[in-house]
Amino acid sequence: MRGYMDDPHGTALAVRDGWYYTRDLGALDEDGFLYIHGRTTRLSKIAGETVQHAVVEEALAKADEGGERRFVVVSVPDAMRGRRLVVLYEGPVPDAHALVARLADSDLPNLWIPHARNFVRVEALPLLPNGWPDDEAGRRIARERLGR
Repeated sequence: MRGYMDDPHGTALAVRDGWYYTRDLGALDEDGFLYIHGRTTRLSKIAGETVQHAVVEEALAKADEGGERRFVVVSVPDAMRGRRLVVLYEGPVPDAHALVARLADSDLPNLWIPHARNFVRVEALPLLPNGWPDDEAGRRIARERLGR
């Protein structure tokens, strides 16, 4: 990509050293295939530590032990830690305390484990047209439902 049409400022932000900066997080496997795992914009600073929302979502899906739920993790302001995680889910109501206990038994850092009181059921997860989580809509839902 050479840049954005009639937008030199946007181009300067997006194209660096001849590369289009997408803010995707990915890895190359041994065969040279690129796998996208998430986006740098889906991060939160909690008590000074960077938390990757996609990693927490994957851990929740694994801890759900074959459940029918899907999860989106967002963060909202928190007076003590700066931000706190909120888990939006669709599907049957989970036993949030059991999920949190399974996460505590995993290798997920303690700061990355959401509190059971911060699980919010939604009819449909807030997703962008490309299937990625819509963090802005998710944060708005979290603030409305948790009253903060």
